[in-house]
Amino acid sequence: MHRIHCSQVRCLLLLFVLFMLECYFGLLVNNNATKPRKIYYLTTDKNESHHEQVYYKYPLINGEKVAMDYNIGYNSSYDWFMAMKKFFKNIGENETVRYKKNTPNCKLDTTTLGPIKVLKNKTNLEYVEEQNPHVLLGGYYAPAHCRSTYRVAVIVPYRDRKDNLAIFLRHLHPLLKKQLLEYRIFVVEQHGTEKFNKGSLYNIAFLETQRFGSWDCLVFHDVDLIPEHEGIPYSCNQHPTHMSPAVESFGYVLPYKLIFGGVTALTPQHYRLVNGYSNFYWNWGAEDDDFYGRLESRNITVSRYNSSIARYATLPHNCTKMGKERALLLMISKIRYQKEGLSTTIYRLINVTEVKLYTHIVADVNPTKMKLDMKSLMQRVLSLYGQTIVYGHKEFVLSNPAKFERI
Repeated sequence: MHRIHCSQVRCLLLLFVLFMLECYFGLLVNNNATKPRKIYYLTTDKNESHHEQVYYKYPLINGEKVAMDYNIGYNSSYDWFMAMKKFFKNIGENETVRYKKNTPNCKLDTTTLGPIKVLKNKTNLEYVEEQNPHVLLGGYYAPAHCRSTYRVAVIVPYRDRKDNLAIFLRHLHPLLKKQLLEYRIFVVEQHGTEKFNKGSLYNIAFLETQRFGSWDCLVFHDVDLIPEHEGIPYSCNQHPTHMSPAVESFGYVLPYKLIFGGVTALTPQHYRLVNGYSNFYWNWGAEDDDFYGRLESRNITVSRYNSSIARYATLPHNCTKMGKERALLLMISKIRYQKEGLSTTIYRLINVTEVKLYTHIVADVNPTKMKLDMKSLMQRVLSLYGQTIVYGHKEFVLSNPAKFERI
């Protein structure tokens, strides 16, 4: 039997969790000993031509190209990427501005920043390109007359939101330019038709953006949120920042205290410190709350912009289903982050394309075709810890933020 030890939680909570595990996952039956953790090794089969055609080949500094591969020493895409990183060619170097030594630092006059008139009517990328001649290939821009204080990577998870994407880019490029930022917009798209996994897309983007140079700040941005004021800083401070406390779809009111989604900003150092996002959340919801728990576990303070300025309009879109396993995953989020997240990300890069307004990253987030039903997901969770999971009242509160932390 899988034993779950509780600290500072009433017996009723324990019974509830055991009941949920039994009903939904069938994990409490005595079905032999705990199975060892399964490790997936991926290899490129040289005899199957479709591998050569479908999977992206990374250009190396020596002129060669290599597809992501998994040998005996590599257990995840992260391991392979970090081992190969020093050999990768910087594919963004052609657009990167080279400043002269006497180029002054940029000084932003915040008094020139004002409200944005949000246009929700449909547009197309060709029109947006014409309106933004300053943007270079790959959605890159840097001011020519001064040296920007921040190099910012804007990361946008994406699938089937073409209309939203065009409207989003129409508003964001002018804002970022006016803030005198050196930036590049990355649109990371999930390949295929499987359940959406935003956490994995964020982890993939974190890795792949490193091939375009180093970044001072990472801004994770939902494609359906449009800033309503030019004064919302698209840069990082000493704390991870929730940039979108006032969203139109929530009536411009913060829905609960633990929210850390929509639009967020943090340094690469903070992202590594908490092992990135969890890869376990499929369909909509909870990966952002899980990330908040990771920050809290490392005693990292989260800041939040003033809702009088940081207001975002919402674009219409079809919502995906909410993952049913989210509550139990959130309950143990704080003890999972060390073993699961960025370091265990498994993906296959399909393509990277620099178009006019953005750098387009397409990836398969489930190349091993692991089962995504609730029972299989929870078995994968338990395989990280053997037979015992320890959680307490804090974790229970985190799993129900709207109920226990309402404002």
